[in-house]
Amino acid sequence: KYLGGVITLPLAPVFAFSVEQNHQLVIQRFGKIERIIDSGLHWAPPFYDYTNVFIGMRTHKFSGLHLIEKNGSPIIVSAILNCKVSDATNFIVKSQGKLEVPVNIIEGAIRDGCKSVPLISDTENDLRKHSDIIGEDIKVKAQMKINDYGITIDSIKITEANYAPEIIQQMLMKQQAEAYIKARSHVVDGAVGIIEETI
Repeated sequence: KYLGGVITLPLAPVFAFSVEQNHQLVIQRFGKIERIIDSGLHWAPPFYDYTNVFIGMRTHKFSGLHLIEKNGSPIIVSAILNCKVSDATNFIVKSQGKLEVPVNIIEGAIRDGCKSVPLISDTENDLRKHSDIIGEDIKVKAQMKINDYGITIDSIKITEANYAPEIIQQMLMKQQAEAYIKARSHVVDGAVGIIEETI
Protein backbone atom coordinates (compact mmCIF):
# COMPACT_ATOMS: atom_id res chain seq x y z
CA LYS A 1 0.00 0.00 0.00
CA TYR A 2 1.07 3.57 -0.58
CA LEU A 3 0.58 5.77 2.51
CA GLY A 4 2.01 9.31 2.55
CA GLY A 5 5.02 8.53 0.44
CA VAL A 6 5.87 5.30 2.29
CA ILE A 7 5.51 1.98 0.56
CA THR A 8 4.48 -0.82 2.92
CA LEU A 9 4.71 -4.49 1.97
CA PRO A 10 2.58 -7.21 3.50
CA LEU A 11 4.48 -9.04 6.22
CA ALA A 12 5.69 -12.51 5.27
CA PRO A 13 4.40 -15.22 7.57
CA VAL A 14 6.82 -16.37 10.27
CA PHE A 15 6.91 -19.97 11.45
CA ALA A 16 7.70 -21.18 14.96
CA PHE A 17 9.40 -24.49 15.60
CA SER A 18 11.35 -26.23 18.34
CA VAL A 19 14.59 -28.19 18.25
CA GLU A 20 15.01 -31.06 20.70
CA GLN A 21 17.98 -31.69 22.97
CA ASN A 22 21.00 -33.34 21.27
CA HIS A 23 19.79 -32.09 17.90
CA GLN A 24 20.74 -29.27 15.57
CA LEU A 25 18.73 -27.87 12.71
CA VAL A 26 20.55 -26.99 9.50
CA ILE A 27 18.63 -24.21 7.73
CA GLN A 28 18.96 -23.98 3.95
CA ARG A 29 17.44 -21.28 1.76
CA PHE A 30 17.51 -21.68 -2.00
CA GLY A 31 20.08 -24.46 -1.76
CA LYS A 32 22.53 -22.61 0.48
CA ILE A 33 23.17 -23.37 4.16
CA GLU A 34 22.15 -20.24 6.05
CA ARG A 35 22.64 -21.14 9.70
CA ILE A 36 22.79 -23.86 12.33
CA ILE A 37 20.17 -23.76 15.09
CA ASP A 38 20.65 -25.37 18.50
CA SER A 39 17.95 -26.82 20.75
CA GLY A 40 15.08 -24.59 21.90
CA LEU A 41 12.17 -22.60 20.43
CA HIS A 42 12.96 -20.60 17.28
CA TRP A 43 11.36 -18.54 14.54
CA ALA A 44 12.14 -18.76 10.86
CA PRO A 45 10.89 -17.09 7.65
CA PRO A 46 9.23 -19.08 4.86
CA PHE A 47 10.91 -20.65 1.83
CA TYR A 48 13.50 -22.61 3.76
CA ASP A 49 14.51 -26.23 3.91
CA TYR A 50 15.80 -27.79 7.07
CA THR A 51 17.59 -30.95 8.09
CA ASN A 52 17.35 -32.22 11.65
CA VAL A 53 20.71 -33.65 12.75
CA PHE A 54 21.18 -35.78 15.86
CA ILE A 55 24.45 -34.69 17.52
CA GLY A 56 24.39 -37.10 20.47
CA MET A 57 26.47 -40.26 20.78
CA ARG A 58 25.79 -42.91 18.14
CA THR A 59 26.74 -46.58 18.33
CA HIS A 60 27.37 -48.84 15.37
CA LYS A 61 28.31 -52.51 15.56
CA PHE A 62 30.49 -54.20 12.95
CA SER A 63 29.73 -57.92 13.16
CA GLY A 64 31.56 -60.82 11.55
CA LEU A 65 34.15 -58.99 9.45
CA HIS A 66 36.06 -61.67 7.53
CA LEU A 67 39.71 -60.85 6.85
CA ILE A 68 43.24 -62.26 6.77
CA GLU A 69 45.48 -61.42 9.72
CA LYS A 70 49.20 -60.72 9.59
CA ASN A 71 50.25 -64.38 9.71
CA GLY A 72 47.96 -65.29 6.81
CA SER A 73 45.13 -66.99 8.72
CA PRO A 74 41.48 -66.14 7.99
CA ILE A 75 39.80 -64.61 11.03
CA ILE A 76 36.49 -63.05 12.04
CA VAL A 77 36.49 -59.68 13.83
CA SER A 78 33.67 -57.72 15.45
CA ALA A 79 33.92 -54.16 16.75
CA ILE A 80 31.78 -51.40 18.26
CA LEU A 81 32.04 -47.79 17.11
CA ASN A 82 30.96 -44.85 19.28
CA CYS A 83 30.86 -41.51 17.47
CA LYS A 84 28.92 -38.26 17.15
CA VAL A 85 28.35 -35.42 14.71
CA SER A 86 30.65 -32.54 15.64
CA ASP A 87 30.13 -30.36 12.56
CA ALA A 88 26.58 -30.45 11.20
CA THR A 89 27.47 -28.37 8.13
CA ASN A 90 30.17 -30.77 6.92
CA PHE A 91 27.95 -33.72 7.80
CA ILE A 92 25.20 -32.40 5.52
CA VAL A 93 27.50 -31.29 2.71
CA LYS A 94 29.82 -34.30 2.58
CA SER A 95 27.46 -37.18 3.31
CA GLN A 96 23.98 -35.68 2.78
CA GLY A 97 23.20 -36.22 6.47
CA LYS A 98 23.73 -39.98 6.25
CA LEU A 99 26.09 -41.93 8.47
CA GLU A 100 26.61 -44.72 5.95
CA VAL A 101 29.44 -42.97 4.10
CA PRO A 102 31.77 -42.33 7.09
CA VAL A 103 30.81 -45.70 8.61
CA ASN A 104 32.00 -47.48 5.46
CA ILE A 105 35.29 -45.59 5.65
CA ILE A 106 35.67 -46.57 9.32
CA GLU A 107 34.96 -50.21 8.48
CA GLY A 108 37.80 -50.10 5.95
CA ALA A 109 40.12 -48.67 8.62
CA ILE A 110 39.13 -51.49 11.02
CA ARG A 111 39.88 -54.09 8.36
CA ASP A 112 43.26 -52.52 7.54
CA GLY A 113 44.19 -52.23 11.21
CA CYS A 114 43.32 -55.86 11.98
CA LYS A 115 45.11 -57.15 8.88
CA SER A 116 48.37 -55.56 10.02
CA VAL A 117 48.57 -57.50 13.33
CA PRO A 118 48.45 -61.20 14.24
CA LEU A 119 45.57 -62.80 16.08
CA ILE A 120 47.90 -64.48 18.57
CA SER A 121 51.56 -63.68 19.19
CA ASP A 122 54.15 -63.89 21.96
CA THR A 123 56.44 -61.25 20.48
CA GLU A 124 54.16 -58.36 19.39
CA ASN A 125 50.78 -56.78 20.00
CA ASP A 126 48.01 -59.16 18.96
CA LEU A 127 44.24 -58.97 18.68
CA ARG A 128 43.59 -61.34 21.57
CA LYS A 129 45.67 -59.69 24.30
CA HIS A 130 46.10 -56.12 23.06
CA SER A 131 42.74 -55.29 21.49
CA ASP A 132 42.49 -51.97 23.39
CA ILE A 133 45.83 -50.74 22.03
CA ILE A 134 44.99 -51.84 18.49
CA GLY A 135 41.51 -50.31 18.74
CA GLU A 136 42.99 -46.96 19.79
CA ASP A 137 45.44 -47.05 16.90
CA ILE A 138 42.60 -47.81 14.46
CA LYS A 139 40.57 -44.94 15.96
CA VAL A 140 43.36 -42.40 15.30
CA LYS A 141 43.82 -43.53 11.69
CA ALA A 142 40.07 -43.68 11.01
CA GLN A 143 39.56 -40.18 12.44
CA MET A 144 42.11 -38.77 10.00
CA LYS A 145 40.12 -40.26 7.11
CA ILE A 146 36.72 -38.85 8.17
CA ASN A 147 37.68 -35.41 9.49
CA ASP A 148 35.97 -33.74 6.52
CA TYR A 149 32.66 -35.50 7.25
CA GLY A 150 31.99 -33.69 10.53
CA ILE A 151 32.19 -36.90 12.59
CA THR A 152 34.22 -37.33 15.78
CA ILE A 153 35.06 -40.87 16.88
CA ASP A 154 34.83 -41.42 20.62
CA SER A 155 36.04 -45.03 20.64
CA ILE A 156 36.50 -48.18 18.59
CA LYS A 157 36.41 -51.36 20.67
CA ILE A 158 37.30 -54.77 19.23
CA THR A 159 34.81 -57.12 20.86
CA GLU A 160 35.62 -60.39 19.08
CA ALA A 161 38.60 -61.83 17.26
CA ASN A 162 38.61 -65.54 16.38
CA TYR A 163 39.79 -67.87 13.69
CA ALA A 164 37.29 -68.47 10.90
CA PRO A 165 35.17 -71.61 11.47
CA GLU A 166 36.67 -73.43 8.50
CA ILE A 167 40.17 -73.48 10.04
CA ILE A 168 39.53 -73.26 13.76
CA GLN A 169 40.10 -77.01 14.34
CA GLN A 170 43.38 -76.97 12.44
CA MET A 171 44.59 -73.91 14.35
CA LEU A 172 43.72 -75.52 17.67
CA MET A 173 45.75 -78.58 16.68
CA LYS A 174 48.63 -76.33 15.66
CA GLN A 175 48.52 -74.49 19.00
CA GLN A 176 48.47 -77.78 20.90
CA ALA A 177 51.45 -79.05 18.90
CA GLU A 178 53.40 -75.84 19.55
CA ALA A 179 52.59 -76.02 23.27
CA TYR A 180 53.71 -79.67 23.33
CA ILE A 181 57.00 -78.83 21.62
CA LYS A 182 57.65 -75.96 24.04
CA ALA A 183 56.93 -78.24 27.01
CA ARG A 184 59.27 -80.96 25.71
CA SER A 185 61.96 -78.37 25.05
CA HIS A 186 61.58 -77.08 28.61
CA VAL A 187 61.89 -80.61 30.01
CA VAL A 188 65.00 -81.30 27.90
CA ASP A 189 66.60 -78.01 28.96
CA GLY A 190 65.91 -78.87 32.60
CA ALA A 191 67.42 -82.35 32.24
CA VAL A 192 70.53 -80.97 30.53
CA GLY A 193 70.88 -78.40 33.30
CA ILE A 194 70.69 -81.10 35.99
CA ILE A 195 73.34 -83.16 34.19
CA GLU A 196 75.63 -80.15 33.85
CA GLU A 197 75.27 -79.34 37.54
CA THR A 198 75.93 -82.96 38.45
CA ILE A 199 79.10 -83.07 36.31
